[in-house]
Amino acid sequence: MVSAATFLVFSGYYFLVPVLPLYIASWGCNEAVVDLVIVVTSLAIILLKFSSGVLADFKNRRLLMLTGAALAGLVILLYAGSKWILLLVLARLCHGVGLGFFSKNRRDMPEG
Repeated sequence: MVSAATFLVFSGYYFLVPVLPLYIASWGCNEAVVDLVIVVTSLAIILLKFSSGVLADFKNRRLLMLTGAALAGLVILLYAGSKWILLLVLARLCHGVGLGFFSKNRRDMPEG
């Protein structure tokens, strides 16, 4: 079950990686804006992996993992509704938060 959830959560992220820069560039944005939109997710993941591990020691690890998966899944609606670059940055930030909570805690969950 954890493997299937991992596949679904990360496929929602990695399917966007090759096409998102092209989509942002089609809006007429320069390379710095494209880079900002792409890197904000990675920064959120890196920063939250550390804190989510500490938080999981005090809170329910499964609840944090499910919250991260739900956030990463729901943020797809923000991508679809993004008409402004700031909303797209917010969507990428929320996606990074969801992936940060999910990816750290899934490693510590038993399979089955």
